[in-house]
Amino acid sequence: MKFNTQKGGVWSQGTPKIRKGDQWISIGGTTTDSGTVSGSGMGYSWDQTHTDTSWLSEADSSNDITVETVTNLEPSGPGSLEEALENAEDNDTTIVAFEVGGVIDHGPISSNWMRSYADNVYVAGQTAPYPGITLIRGGVRVHGDNSIFHHMSFLPGDDVSDPNSQRAFTFDEDGNNNLVDHCTFAWAPDTNLRFRKDHSNHSAINCIISEALNMSSHDEAPHGYSIHMSENISELAIMGNLVSHGWKRNPVCNHDGVEFCFINNYVYNWGDRHYHGTSSSPGPYIDWIGNVSEHGVNTDKSIGTFDHRAATVYYNDQLLIPSDQSLSDSNLNYVNEPQNLPPGLEVDDIVSSTDLKDFLSPQIGPRPANRDPVSDRIITEWVNGEGQIIDNENDVGGYPNYNLTSRSLNPPSTNVLDWLQRYTDEVELGAVNPLH
Repeated sequence: MKFNTQKGGVWSQGTPKIRKGDQWISIGGTTTDSGTVSGSGMGYSWDQTHTDTSWLSEADSSNDITVETVTNLEPSGPGSLEEALENAEDNDTTIVAFEVGGVIDHGPISSNWMRSYADNVYVAGQTAPYPGITLIRGGVRVHGDNSIFHHMSFLPGDDVSDPNSQRAFTFDEDGNNNLVDHCTFAWAPDTNLRFRKDHSNHSAINCIISEALNMSSHDEAPHGYSIHMSENISELAIMGNLVSHGWKRNPVCNHDGVEFCFINNYVYNWGDRHYHGTSSSPGPYIDWIGNVSEHGVNTDKSIGTFDHRAATVYYNDQLLIPSDQSLSDSNLNYVNEPQNLPPGLEVDDIVSSTDLKDFLSPQIGPRPANRDPVSDRIITEWVNGEGQIIDNENDVGGYPNYNLTSRSLNPPSTNVLDWLQRYTDEVELGAVNPLH
């Protein structure tokens, strides 16, 4: 199959491009020669990550995909997202599609977690009508293997049953080879994005990771943490994301031997710590390439980028704003070659740090052709050098209260991924979708 990013439609923000050497080339969602689905039409593609998505294209080629349709915004019960994830446990490969758009409020039920135990499941938030799918007063924990969450927002906020453990999204310790793409993770009183121990091949690309709640009801507040990696993690890719307004852990990895790449991420207005982690040697093994670190109104300018923590780092093309920002890198062991690049990514594919803001701003987060108000505000404030660390969701207008929207879906029995790509084109590129 061939995913055509234009599909006869129009582009709302121009053809997305990525730097290849000294040239810009157009990119789009395609299948590679090996048959692996490359994913999005904008930003980093799935085949450039550490996550193998060949299970999806193989199932599509054999017409072995079940489509579970979400028909309401209830937190559980018939027609809910939770039921669709439960049904996926009985299927070989599942796409979860949405006939509704709006807010799933997880607060009314006893647990503030929606858990996904299924293997081989693709949660396609792009199929929802505007404003897409936003989950509030709860978060998602992925326990299965081979999961994709695409074009969704996760905003737990402080009105949750256990703020001490409430994260927006968790890659749990019993799942491997999972990916999030074009999502927003914000307003967690514990950590916005958590990678728990003992797993491999996870990826977070083209996302907004912002406004972790700082002086919240968490017992250890201030606790506005952005990204946390635990022990025994390998082949982790964090690429092409905005990481903004996090007090600490932007990111953190305090365990020896963890392997991850941190590539083309724009870290803006961190507070007390940027990267921090273990003081023991060798620390984690990091490829830190093409990133931007920009002070904001809450940044403690006396704290350097690496806080004198131990790590073995390939460090290349880092833009510091202001340029005299300290690295505080006395315990780093620098190496001359990348250590953890995904197999489908070349160094020349990585966007220059000086071009990163222009590259990321039109294409990250859910539905960039027509963003939901929360994601749009975060992007606009970042582009304008505004925004700040927040303590409660009410500091920025409170939980969204979008009106329910709906439309009928007609998924085909064959070539399901071609059908699904039309919705990806619609929300990423503004392309006209004639087959609702």
